[in-house]
Amino acid sequence: MLVVDDTAMNLTVFKSLLKRTGIQIDTAASGDDGLALARGKKYDLIFLDHMMPDKDGVETLHELRAETENPNLQTPTVCLTANAISGAREQYLAAGFDDYLTKPIDSGKLEEMLVRYLPQEKMKAPAEKTASAPLQLSETPTILIADDDKAICALAANILGKSFRVESCNSGAETPGRAAALQPDLILLDINLGDMNGFDVLRTLRQTSATGEIPVVFLTGASDEESEIRGFRGGAADFVRKPFVPEVLLRRTARIITLDHLQRNLRSEVKHQTLRAEHLTHQMMLALSKAVDAKDHYTSGHSERVATYSAEIARRMGKNQTE
Repeated sequence: MLVVDDTAMNLTVFKSLLKRTGIQIDTAASGDDGLALARGKKYDLIFLDHMMPDKDGVETLHELRAETENPNLQTPTVCLTANAISGAREQYLAAGFDDYLTKPIDSGKLEEMLVRYLPQEKMKAPAEKTASAPLQLSETPTILIADDDKAICALAANILGKSFRVESCNSGAETPGRAAALQPDLILLDINLGDMNGFDVLRTLRQTSATGEIPVVFLTGASDEESEIRGFRGGAADFVRKPFVPEVLLRRTARIITLDHLQRNLRSEVKHQTLRAEHLTHQMMLALSKAVDAKDHYTSGHSERVATYSAEIARRMGKNQTE
């Protein structure tokens, strides 16, 4: 998607509003820069600001439509405007735009426009749902049993198999790779694997992002207090004694999996609410700046100019884009 606007703050707000969608957004600060980008890349949707110096949005659109070899000759194009007067839609449609969107941008209307104009095959409804709603437990959680004793693996699978999908691995060295590929909801890990002890396996699991957050429960036939302390310090969620008590094994694994998913749900909701707060903050800042600018002719564009100067000062002080 391409967004063309001569105000850096507007571009920042636009990208922030769509950050959680995963849409790739190119930006340009002038009509000519936007045309240059449009000549070299096919976009699914273009947003053009109406009031730009040198070449406004209408002129930019007309030049785009006149370039018969331009890959975006037929790309849907939406006008960004602060002009919300009656008849504005007809005015922009007559100028050649497919639609228009008023500023300050309403995130809900923006998303509706994306649904309307982006190709359906590129829409990712499940990802959108994940971003706005808590994560859900899989229908059948998966448990990986890592034990060099095949009889123990078979026994645990027999106890847990009615409630969970159970996979097994008989090598400590192979466990991290198997876990990364399988992405289980829980790992039952023997402390005394034949080729590698469980503490080393746990440390390896915690060192990679693919397996770093998978809960691990140690399996042990000993009642060694020092081993328990070492395991908890290494990141183990719990211990289960061998030989197994079926009810204890079943309930303990179910409790840990449920707790892990609840924690992930909470993190997801916090992330969602944080993004929502950021969006609202940007919208409020933009609305306030527009209200100040609308007071009279002499203050028109003042807030945007101050924002641009502030950003340039920060850049020259060595601040990055996020700061």
